[in-house]
Formats: sequence, C-alpha cells, structure tokens
Amino acid sequence: MADTSEMFREKLKAARKAERITQDGLVALSGIAQGTMRNIEQKGYATFDHLQMIFSVKQIERYAMWLMLDKTFPEIGQYSPEMIEAVRDEVNESLPRSERKKDLVVTDEMLEKHLEVIAEYRSSEPNQNGEAIQSDLQAAINQVLKKHAIV
Repeated sequence: MADTSEMFREKLKAARKAERITQDGLVALSGIAQGTMRNIEQKGYATFDHLQMIFSVKQIERYAMWLMLDKTFPEIGQYSPEMIEAVRDEVNESLPRSERKKDLVVTDEMLEKHLEVIAEYRSSEPNQNGEAIQSDLQAAINQVLKKHAIV
C-alpha cells in the first residue's frame, strides 16, 4: 500500500492534469516557487502554507476533499479527477465530432448542469445529510492540522 506522501503526490498530479494545468501553470497560479512545487510533486511533502496556496487555486480547490480524504461531494463542489473526466467526455460526446476537444476545460457551469441531471435521477433518494458533510470537512481540517503539528 502506498504511503500518505506518495498518495498525495500522485493525487495532486492527477488533479492538475484533469484540469489541464502544467506544473509551471500551477506554480504561476499558486505562487509557490518552481523548486518547491517540483519537490512537492516528487516527494509528496507540503507544509500547511503550501497546502493553502495550492487549494487557493480555484481549479484545484474542487479536489480538496478527494486529495485529503479520498471523498467527493459534488453537491458542495468537491470532485475527483475521474468525475471531471466523465463530465468532459459527456460534454464532448454531446458536441459534433468537429467541435470535440481533448483538452476541453470543464467549467463550473458544465459541472452544475451535470449535477442537475444527477439530481433528477436521485430525486427519489434522500439528500446527503449536511451534518455528515460538515463532519467530513472538519475531519479533513483536523487531519491536516495534526499532520503538520499545528494542533
């Protein structure tokens, strides 16, 4: 089984690639130094400040729960790269062949529309309990704080 730093490293790369962001692009968007970003992606170690800088990037923020806890909550804008790729594929399939793009950027509007379709199918199921989501968010925050000896 992979250790935590290896899992974080691989997941960060997967999230960045799902968003079609290069490592240089993430450096520019986050403000993290190139060498530090390379080190984070090679070794998987990041300080709390670096995590804050990474998650301040709008395109990466949508993966925070998946990166830290391996959980997704589309209802609150938390996805996995596989979910983003599925939306990308769905959007591309709905376009004429000549307009399809391998590097199609998945926008918030596309995700919202996708969620509306999912909600229609789930209309008979009870919604995710808001307290459970809050509990998972708090657990993620506590895990990060403990890992980085902030608590």
